[in-house]
Amino acid sequence: MMLKNVWPNLRLIVPQQGKVKRAINRYKIPTHLFMGRYDQVIPLKNAYVFAKGVPGIKVHVLEKGHRLLDDAKVIHDVVQILRVR
Repeated sequence: MMLKNVWPNLRLIVPQQGKVKRAINRYKIPTHLFMGRYDQVIPLKNAYVFAKGVPGIKVHVLEKGHRLLDDAKVIHDVVQILRVR
């Protein structure tokens, strides 16, 4: 029910990627993009295009589809990646 009510409105939120990238650079915001190698909803190439030219963005590729954090091992691995940073 939540998806039915929330997702149609979320589709209207479209961040201006240029502004987001400039803010990441300007304020030196460490940014981690976790992407699924087999995601057919948000293709992995989109992350690489977004991260291009922004040294503060790190792309992490998980051997998953669109549901990245659906098991404890993946969540554990993500936490470990963030702790190293």
